[in-house]
Amino acid sequence: MKKVGIFFSLNSYGGVQTCIISLIKGLNQIGIIPDLLSDEAINQKIVAEHNLKVILQPITFSVSKKNKDKLNNYLQGAIDLIYFYKTSWLKKQYDFLYIFQPNIIINSKVKYMYYLSMSPRSPGFSGKQLLPKIKFFVYDYLLKFFIPTYEFKKRTPHCVINSNYTAKLYEENYQEKIDVVYPSNLVEIKSPVNYAIKDTITFLSRISPYKRPEMLIKLSEEFRDKNFEIIGAPENENFLNQLQQLIDSKKLTNIKILTNLPYATLVEHLLKTKFYVFTARDEHFGITTVEAMLYGAIPFVHNSGGQKEIVPYEELRFEDDEFVEKFRLLINKPENELMEIRQKLSKHVMKFSEQVYIKKMLSFLDKI
Repeated sequence: MKKVGIFFSLNSYGGVQTCIISLIKGLNQIGIIPDLLSDEAINQKIVAEHNLKVILQPITFSVSKKNKDKLNNYLQGAIDLIYFYKTSWLKKQYDFLYIFQPNIIINSKVKYMYYLSMSPRSPGFSGKQLLPKIKFFVYDYLLKFFIPTYEFKKRTPHCVINSNYTAKLYEENYQEKIDVVYPSNLVEIKSPVNYAIKDTITFLSRISPYKRPEMLIKLSEEFRDKNFEIIGAPENENFLNQLQQLIDSKKLTNIKILTNLPYATLVEHLLKTKFYVFTARDEHFGITTVEAMLYGAIPFVHNSGGQKEIVPYEELRFEDDEFVEKFRLLINKPENELMEIRQKLSKHVMKFSEQVYIKKMLSFLDKI
């Protein structure tokens, strides 16, 4: 039996974690119990919910998890310049490594593949251009000779990326084309969707400033006769408190914030979701939009990034200056038109299935 390692954490639900859950399921199906190589504990509730067989192999990065979080407050997102791991540090030998984070440096003889969620040299979500320029200046003229975190040009044959949008950015950064493998989803439709019970407008994602969940609060203020929910794992308590204070200050009773829900409970909320609103700009992909669509929700997403691949119809995408009015037009459509939209989306969304993802990911075990 092949010894397989997976680099990433599985401490909460998220887009990358969804891909890892599906990969573990696929490996288990062919008799492989992989090691999860991480400096964070595994969330055993997730393991139990999906009946996963996986073993945690704790690893220590160049900077400890505790110090990393402290330093990142001062480095403004540039922590990955000094937060890395080299494969020569592994205490076990592996036949194959699946790597879901770019700060893993290959410096030993091992078969591997990277599953990238973004081009490693892209500036990220902050919208600030100066800080990434300073970061890469320091890297290019000083650090890359010792810590080659972003040297992916020679690694491209061992890489795939999660969307055509991010593949284009990768080509701009490295002047090389990269194959796309769309992310997985965890949806299992066990009975027909009951559209009659759908009455909620939902935001489901990591609760983080760059996801802009406060825009759902703006909608709830505009449409006080509708039910709204912000669902997800909070990035930090401070931002979560800011959102709740905003809701309280506007005296809104039609919106709730729900955090860290079990997966079965998430499904219950998606089954009640009529419209799924995703407000982040330039999202790399956004698998929760796919999951919401599979449960019969109609998406309303920002007109940028990988969301344009998931949601191919302009009437379901918005620019910031038309956010409220375009949403008004959508929710006022008659039910027969909404059902036609759902039917068109249901055919399109099948390309993002778990089965397709698992098949492609397992094929690398023998290909590379």
